[in-house]
This record gives sequence, structure tokens and C-alpha cells, in this order.
Amino acid sequence: MKKMIALLLVCACGWTVQAQETTPVKPKSDFVLACSDEKPSVGFVVRELTDNPDVIVAELFLFLQGQEVTNAKIKALPSYLRFEWPRSQCKSLRPFVLSCKGAVAPTVYEGATIRAHGFDTVLFQEIWTTGLLRGVRAFLNLEVNGEALNVPMMYTSEFCTDQATF
Repeated sequence: MKKMIALLLVCACGWTVQAQETTPVKPKSDFVLACSDEKPSVGFVVRELTDNPDVIVAELFLFLQGQEVTNAKIKALPSYLRFEWPRSQCKSLRPFVLSCKGAVAPTVYEGATIRAHGFDTVLFQEIWTTGLLRGVRAFLNLEVNGEALNVPMMYTSEFCTDQATF
């Protein structure tokens, strides 16, 4: 799983990730979070721009081919989306809990005009008869060709990290 998240970080940022025997270093920023599911089919990275720490970037990776996605609008989204917010519009309340609010400039992806209105993550804990489930839920609020679309994502704790090696 750590290799999958490292791959996601490398794809998103061009960061150099060292071998697993290297202990990850806590980044200088509170705005580092990467989650990916087991397949991986959906993942995201939130980070500050390396050359401009006043900008927070959220990148979403959607590899939905062969996946059971009931929402046709989500299935029609491009496989890569990137949005930037000014740091002043973002909060990091604690590890794994981030929020960026406010509309960003629209971007045209594969013929669709897409504008992000917010990105939020929350920690969750559920008690089931089979045991305890902990993780991160993420919500990306979009406007696609003028229509509102909420993209919910859920990851168990083992598939998320707030650490990166620089």
C-alpha cells in the first residue's frame, strides 16, 4: 500500500520518493495528504505548491474503467483533475482534516468546463459487528458545464498518508 501512495505522489508532483527503508519525514506543510484505494481506481493528493506555498493544490486521479460507478456524471469525468486555491481559503484543522472553500477559475478538461467550489476531508470511525473501521472521507464539490456535482470518496486509514519524503 505504501508503494501505491508513493506512486500517487510521484505521479502528482514529480517528487522523488526514496526506498521504503527510509523513514518518511513529516513535511513542513500541514497541507499534505494523499489517499488511494486498493485497486487503485480513485486517489487524490492535496499539497502546497513547491515554488509558491501560498497556493494549495488538490489533484484527483480517476481510473474508473471496469469499476462499478452508478453516477454517470462522475463516470464521465476526466481521469485527472487539478484545482488550486489560495492558502487563505484553506484550513488544516489536524492531520487528515483539510478544507478548501470558494470557487476557483474554471478549467476545460476533455471538452467539459469544470470549476471546483470546495474540497473537504473528514476522519471517520465506524463500529461494525465485524470490527472497527477508521479512515478518511473526502468530498470534492464541482460544477461541470454549469451543473453541481459532489464527488464523494472514502478510504480506510491504511490507504492514506499525511507524510512524504522530499
